[in-house]
Amino acid sequence: MICNYCFENEEMKKYIEENGEKAKTQYQCLECRTSNKETVDEMYIISKRTLAKKMQNIIFKLYEHDNDLGMMQNAENNFCEDGEDPNFYAQLQSLEEVCFDLFGDEKLAQIISENTNWRNIADGGDDYFSDIYSLVWKEKCWWDDERFGLSQWQTFCENVKHKARYFNHNNFSVTDFLEKFKLALEKIKYSEDLTIFRARKINSLEKEITIKSNPSCELGKVSIQSAQNNRFSPIGISYGYFATDEITAIKEIRAIKENKVAIGKFTITDELKLIDFRFQTMKNKVNIFNDDLDISLYCQQQFIKDFLKDISKPIKDSDQLLEYVSTQILSEFIWHLGYDGFLYDSSQNDNGVNLVIFEAKYQFINYEVRK
Repeated sequence: MICNYCFENEEMKKYIEENGEKAKTQYQCLECRTSNKETVDEMYIISKRTLAKKMQNIIFKLYEHDNDLGMMQNAENNFCEDGEDPNFYAQLQSLEEVCFDLFGDEKLAQIISENTNWRNIADGGDDYFSDIYSLVWKEKCWWDDERFGLSQWQTFCENVKHKARYFNHNNFSVTDFLEKFKLALEKIKYSEDLTIFRARKINSLEKEITIKSNPSCELGKVSIQSAQNNRFSPIGISYGYFATDEITAIKEIRAIKENKVAIGKFTITDELKLIDFRFQTMKNKVNIFNDDLDISLYCQQQFIKDFLKDISKPIKDSDQLLEYVSTQILSEFIWHLGYDGFLYDSSQNDNGVNLVIFEAKYQFINYEVRK
């Protein structure tokens, strides 16, 4: 038996809690030596064989064995010179490396190996898991581009910055690249009524009077005449940049103590068709322990994660013109697909959520001025 305290992986712990049994009083796990006297939360235990079978199923879902692929032999026959390592070309992983990538724990390879169903092997089944060190596994995201639509955000960024931005070229197609991403967007769409907020600093009496004269306009999305180059919208194109709570709206404009700010409150009366880029949404969708895991979205998640890293990192004013190109193109592509905007985590406020909305599909409620 093995317990939930043997692992740091939260999904692994949850799986054991949901599929194992509660440990009895005075129980000590023989694997990690944890006693339920020492624990804050309850201890759950599960048989190693049951856990190993679950992990094998996950690996089979996300990886292909070289017995089926034949990449090593192909590399040896077609690419290697005398004395060269075929793995340099095949780039396969060991079971130990796969377990670390998927579960964050190399020792799980040993648990899988020791709990392989030898009866199936004796009856003619393939022995995939007894060897934990040989390089025999290949991630499906890497090799099956047609089925799983692997896309690399960095590749996209470099191409639209320095090669092809507005039209397709022979060696790079903006539209083909983004079309692969289209299915991933469909799987993280979101629709709900929202209350949203936008804040502006008040640096002068004149600005305060201007806001007071027309708060619905001054605190909503800016006019096209005032639209500057932003992370998601280029100069002359106006998107609305909002937050789903007041504190996030204030932090997003980098307001500090004693700053005077106006906070506009708006409601969205009709349900908007949005993309949900929030981390927790992606985490829930691509939990590898879910039986209904969507492999294509799992493979696309790195593209999304890299995109989210890009939108949260600070960029010098002098670099913005070029660095914003890729995020601006993706934003316009989302609009082109018929979505009204997208949600994403705030980098200025933990647990805060921002909303980019393309058109003024909201209604002003009220506003207040505060320090």
